Amino acid sequence: MTKEELWEKMASMTWAKCLQKCKKFGSCCSDEQCDMVAEYAAKRGMTLAETGNTLRFLKDGKCIVPPHLRPLCSLQQCDIQSMGFSAGDPDWTEAYFELQEQLGELEI
Repeated sequence: MTKEELWEKMASMTWAKCLQKCKKFGSCCSDEQCDMVAEYAAKRGMTLAETGNTLRFLKDGKCIVPPHLRPLCSLQQCDIQSMGFSAGDPDWTEAYFELQEQLGELEI
């Protein structure tokens, strides 16, 4: 798998978990995170199109920025951030950390 495909896999995993767990998807999104995403892309010589919404990269409840250009957002999952695991789902937790390790090795 390419780096971009691995990031897409991670974003899909966290997206699916968030849809199961969160009362309102996107509640963890913020202007500050959008700023970091724009800065991350700019450092790679890219300018991102904005949606014109309050959260400028969110459209129809989903981020329009490719996962490899928003690594912090792609890794975000509330259970992982708060407890270090996904409660009641050890297989998902294991897959998450294995993929995170692969991504970390590629990014270094």
